[in-house]
Amino acid sequence: MRKQGWILGIVGLWIVLTGFAGLGRNAIFWSNLLSGFVVMRVAMDLSRGKLIAGWFALFFGLWMVLTAFIPGFQAAHRLFWNALVAGGLTAITGFTSLAAEVTLPSYEMKQHS
Repeated sequence: MRKQGWILGIVGLWIVLTGFAGLGRNAIFWSNLLSGFVVMRVAMDLSRGKLIAGWFALFFGLWMVLTAFIPGFQAAHRLFWNALVAGGLTAITGFTSLAAEVTLPSYEMKQHS
């Protein structure tokens, strides 16, 4: 899960930095700032192997994807795609960290003689 933690940490930092991309202090700025810091915190927990962090990553990834469809995001084409890509990466990373924790039962094949 360390790999997913690093990926989320980078995505979280990216989300925070895009909040400062000349957008002013509007709802988009605060959404990016809050989401970015939460994603970075989740990344730290995920790199430590905490399973609950995968659920938070999945939730905030989906949140970022949904915020892409807020009218303010759609007005700025770059913000729309940024929210979709960053949210998608966050959600996929959260999902893969959860899937990595699931172990499937092993079935032994019986040989017929």
